Amino acid sequence: MKINKKFIMITGYVITGLFPFACFAVLEYIHFADKERFFSFLTTQVSIVFFDLAIMYLVYAVLLLLVKRAWIASLMYGTFLSAVALTNFYKFGITGDYFYPWDFVQQASNVHILVTYLTPPPLLYVCLILVIAALIVATAFTHVKIPLKYYYRIPAAILIVAITFFAVATPHRVEKILNNSGLFLEDMALQQSNYAQNGFIGATVINILSGNINKPDNYSKAGIDALLGKYQPKPASENFAYPDIIIVLAESYWDVRNLPGTTFSIDPLANYDEIIKRNNCYSGRFFTTAFGGGTVRPEFELLTGLTTDMLPGGTVPYQYIHSDFESYITPYKNLGYSTYMLHPYISSFYMRSQKFGYLGFDKLYFYDELEAIESIEPELKGGSISDESFVDYIQYLLDINNHPKVLFGITMENHQPFHNKFDDSEIEVSVGNPNLDADTFNLLTRYTQGVIDTDRALKKLADYIDSRERPTVLVFFGDHAPSLGANYAAYVQSGLVESTANLTTDERIVTQSTPYLIYSNFALQPNGMNGDIASYNLLNLLATLIGAPQTPLMQYLQNYYKVSPHYNVRLEMDITDEIENFIDGHAMITYDRIAGRGYSVP
Repeated sequence: MKINKKFIMITGYVITGLFPFACFAVLEYIHFADKERFFSFLTTQVSIVFFDLAIMYLVYAVLLLLVKRAWIASLMYGTFLSAVALTNFYKFGITGDYFYPWDFVQQASNVHILVTYLTPPPLLYVCLILVIAALIVATAFTHVKIPLKYYYRIPAAILIVAITFFAVATPHRVEKILNNSGLFLEDMALQQSNYAQNGFIGATVINILSGNINKPDNYSKAGIDALLGKYQPKPASENFAYPDIIIVLAESYWDVRNLPGTTFSIDPLANYDEIIKRNNCYSGRFFTTAFGGGTVRPEFELLTGLTTDMLPGGTVPYQYIHSDFESYITPYKNLGYSTYMLHPYISSFYMRSQKFGYLGFDKLYFYDELEAIESIEPELKGGSISDESFVDYIQYLLDINNHPKVLFGITMENHQPFHNKFDDSEIEVSVGNPNLDADTFNLLTRYTQGVIDTDRALKKLADYIDSRERPTVLVFFGDHAPSLGANYAAYVQSGLVESTANLTTDERIVTQSTPYLIYSNFALQPNGMNGDIASYNLLNLLATLIGAPQTPLMQYLQNYYKVSPHYNVRLEMDITDEIENFIDGHAMITYDRIAGRGYSVP
């Protein structure tokens, strides 16, 4: 009996000692989603693996000291890491983006909505997590615990935490620790390669330690003056007509006809193609910093003219705004415009209800406010207010009075998940590539139905503009391409993308751009900005077309356009020294406005 007890005790300590390693292996295996990539990471990134394990054991040791009993520590630790592993798996599958440290705070209020997108995980992942659960049960059976009183354990835990914080207390120490392990803070700039090269733990540590925005080396008032000092604010042109301005961010509106060998019984973008041939219409490709999700980043760039390229990947840019903030809406508000924001979704998502007032919007209409408009009975499609009903709300708000208005709307009908999204689908999709599996085909068909609905809503809106006596102009664009399955499933299976491991620049251009148009019922002024355009310059293009006021930043971005019409970091395009100068200047202005001293703000 004594031998059995001793054996059980030794087994318990062995299991307890191996538990952090088991959690590490499960977490990283699910992250890489491929055994070859996982084992390649273990064998080629040895220093990073040892660093990751040191972090895992350090956290587990602190937890063990705090709670004393190994099974309790293992239960808390294993449950948390299993949840993180699956969350990362689902988020990447849905949006093509990873689970970032700041998602804990930014998405906490939306968990009840996000869980509706979940499907059962792969059986292998379930088995791996069951292994973790079995180890927890085994640890509980062995009754392993730390044989120390709390007045020894708690100070020991505090000491470990204090030493850890001291070790990363300065940028120099952080850089030294990371670099010695083969990790680099610069990896934060490109999160795809960060997580692919450094694994989930290593990438997460980099993100935590580089969560603040890095100040540009040459940031100063003199540096800002050198960028913007030569520009003076320009008033509205003499023929500025004070038009009503409609800006529509169409959720996931992308040219699905880009998928090779795919044909449709109904042309998904027939109305878009017809409208761009009308008079007073400019169109092209809108280059976005999002894919599959993350609307908030191109949205922020669109509204402010700033760049999210130098922000920590996955962060919500609005978190940096705490007071009135110059945006593309500001000049119109200064002219006496009424400014509206319209979004048929919950107000807390992406902090919009808290932050949009700072950007110059007078009135915000979210789902609850729209539902209160009794004269409109909205149609629900795909679980959201349809895009055609969305146009009804736009018409309602614009026709309240004859006062000039800016209305920025964000649609919801074609938001993911797309699987079985619509009860009925009128579209028939044919694919020439037999590699398109049934599940991906279902996603593609349902998504295309949403595109058709959006395209019809676009025609309804354009025809409404034509019917108005008041000068009216529409800016319409897609925020990003859809995910269409985990790991670019539809893109890879159709042959549009060869491999998700290393997208070419040409492949990125297709997957990081969406259609846009600017359409009006009055003559637009010719200018040198049209065709392909970056998110931060689209409303700048609008201002030049209608003769609106222009700020120094807008004029700087117009010159940026001349050397690179559509640059963003996700395109991984070749850049010249001239483009590099504008990239650095744009980053400096962005830092100045969201984290610096505001030298660039009038």
